[in-house]
Amino acid sequence: MTLAYVTKCGLIQIDNEQNASMLQAEAMVQQETNQASYMRNYRKEKQLEKETLTMLDECKTEKDIEKTRGAR
Repeated sequence: MTLAYVTKCGLIQIDNEQNASMLQAEAMVQQETNQASYMRNYRKEKQLEKETLTMLDECKTEKDIEKTRGAR
């Protein structure tokens, strides 16, 4: 029943020797999705960004100065 359905839909083709093949699956082999391409480029950019970061030996900090008003 299922084989007849997928054959009718054109997902599986059966040749003269009763061998079944999925042509769409063969076309998808070695293909990548847009998301996979995006993630690969994103990771590459992050790695390059990580390699170009400069670590500072000193850190400039702000000093808080508390001022109190004197009583008159």
